Amino acid sequence: MTRGLCLLLLAGCVGSDPAVSTPAADAGDDASPGTSCAKRSGTFVSSFTEKVGTCGAYRTIAGSDDQTETYADQPSAPSAPCAGAFTYSANNCAQTIETSCPSTDPGTTLTTRGTLTWNESGTKATGDLEVSTSKCKSTYAVITSKR
Repeated sequence: MTRGLCLLLLAGCVGSDPAVSTPAADAGDDASPGTSCAKRSGTFVSSFTEKVGTCGAYRTIAGSDDQTETYADQPSAPSAPCAGAFTYSANNCAQTIETSCPSTDPGTTLTTRGTLTWNESGTKATGDLEVSTSKCKSTYAVITSKR
């Protein structure tokens, strides 16, 4: 798993409570109230766009604006060298991310906190993630899609 994806599926953070957002209009078949969302497995591509903050483009702290990750079963924690947890709502449609990973700046930790909202088929998610290092803090709009 790449460092950036650790952030996404990870993806702890210094600062305020995680930002929670509603899915964008292009999030696909958003889950209806009372439904459940499919568990995720396969290859997913995530893109990060800074909304506000001091970190700048995601690639400057994680190495790339887009991250690719593949897993067989829906993870509950990021892969090494990252640490943290992924928790899921009762209907599996909201994923809370709290992770810590090495950043592109040696000796610096990249922390991520936030919530992604998945569509019913588990193929697309959107949300905001708060990302910080000892040098900066930003909120990124994230779109994750199954490849």
